[in-house]
Amino acid sequence: MLRTAVRERAAGAAAGLALATVALFAATGTVAHADAPTLRVTNLGQSSAPVEVGQPALEIAAMGTCASPFTLANESACPAGAWPPLGRQWGSIEDVAGGDTLRFEFSSPVSVVKVGSTSNYTPGLHDPDGRAIPNYDVVSESAAVSTSDPAVWVTTLPPLDYRAISTAGYTFSVAAQDGSGYHDYPFGIRSPRYANELTQCGTAYFSTGVSQYLCLDRAVKGPRSQGARITSATYNGHVLTLTGEVPAAGSLRVGVPTICGKRAGGACHRRTWVVGRAAHRGRVVIRKALSLRLGRGRPMIMQIRFGTSADDLSFSTSRVKVHITSGIR
Repeated sequence: MLRTAVRERAAGAAAGLALATVALFAATGTVAHADAPTLRVTNLGQSSAPVEVGQPALEIAAMGTCASPFTLANESACPAGAWPPLGRQWGSIEDVAGGDTLRFEFSSPVSVVKVGSTSNYTPGLHDPDGRAIPNYDVVSESAAVSTSDPAVWVTTLPPLDYRAISTAGYTFSVAAQDGSGYHDYPFGIRSPRYANELTQCGTAYFSTGVSQYLCLDRAVKGPRSQGARITSATYNGHVLTLTGEVPAAGSLRVGVPTICGKRAGGACHRRTWVVGRAAHRGRVVIRKALSLRLGRGRPMIMQIRFGTSADDLSFSTSRVKVHITSGIR
């Protein structure tokens, strides 16, 4: 479930971004509404987790006309296809920390804004032990808060746990009403948020009061690192062997992308957790029988949980190229 290196960021004019969003959701049957206001999403952060260098604002086009945001509790409130399906990325993703305030700026005034958010697991997903992994509501349907400008609204995220670090991010849905009716805006949120989103290296905020030093797409190294890292990975067609380093005795969980595009740079869209325990500080080896479909010649971003106890948990990532010694699926 942890994050990938792929980042969708708003990098052009609103019209160009709207067209890209339409293409992304063409398979769902939703169509952008040209007469609807566009939505600009900005993360304002929070006083205990300040934004030093923020992300570019997301520009999102309206994709439906349902009066309700998407949540599992009201999943039947909108016609099928009104929102994108679960199990895939919901468009551009905003990096967040639990407790952050999101700012919604519409291109014209609106009178009502409602929001919702859910986890984004593929329906029917199971863990390696066969237990079902159900989706859940992260933000129940709720009203955003108006400001003195009727085109600008805000909402504050609840505390987020480790599940917010996921491949496709959480879903986030905004349903806004103006004189012509309701307009729906889908995007994604994902933790952590970096104090400096330009470098994505340094202080990473996961939720209010939860942060660590982290650098995206490379092993966390140096004296400031408090986490574990994976240094090599080998797959023989049946068993994945991971070699890593841990700062102390404790439990280690490594999120491994298990289905990736076969071409170099292909996206990974499912992750399996490999679990082991280190008896002491230093080198650790963990193995798991897995059926992998890996892209040839591409490194994988493995997301790591390490803890000496349930209350002492660190997060990190390691970018590792898997050495394949036998057939590949």
